[in-house]
Formats: sequence, structure tokens, C-alpha cells
Amino acid sequence: KKKNKFLRTIYRNESYFQIFLLILGCYVDEKKIYESYISKHLHCSKLTTQKYLGDFYESGIVILVTDKLDKRKKNIIFTEKMLVEISKIIKFFSNRVDFKGF
Repeated sequence: KKKNKFLRTIYRNESYFQIFLLILGCYVDEKKIYESYISKHLHCSKLTTQKYLGDFYESGIVILVTDKLDKRKKNIIFTEKMLVEISKIIKFFSNRVDFKGF
């Protein structure tokens, strides 16, 4: 955890981990995710959500892309480096977990 800046940020506290899971779920479902969705789900203020997302951005976990239809919204998207890290984790656990029951 100490060597990996992604994990250091994601496991900083429970809210960071919940945000990671929300973004990951939307990525898997191919849905767009916005700051307002995260604020509502975590029951926190916009400023708190912006702080969390700012930390994710600075750590290279996500990028914020302006929505084409509504310029006020920013899509939250994983960076390519983060997607590579996620695929490493999935490969690591796929050899150790039996998914046949799912």
C-alpha cells in the first residue's frame, strides 16, 4: 500500500473507497458518473466531494472531462494507468478465486 500511490489514495478512508467502487461500477456498466451522483450517494456536500475527486485527480486515478451536452457537468473517467492497475488486480485474483459459483 505504501509504494502504490493509487492504493494509498483509495484506502485513505471509507469514503474514498466508496467513491472508487461507484466509479468502477459505472465503468463496468458503461454509464457516465458525475460529481452530483457521488455527493448524493455519500450524503456529503459538493465541497467534500470536490476535495475527494481532487485527490483522485492528483493521484492519477481519474480525469475529469467536460460533458458534451451539459458543459456544467464533468464526466469522471479512470485514467489508462488506473485501468492497467485494475486489470493487474483482476488477473492476480482470477487465479486464486473460484468464480464458478457466480
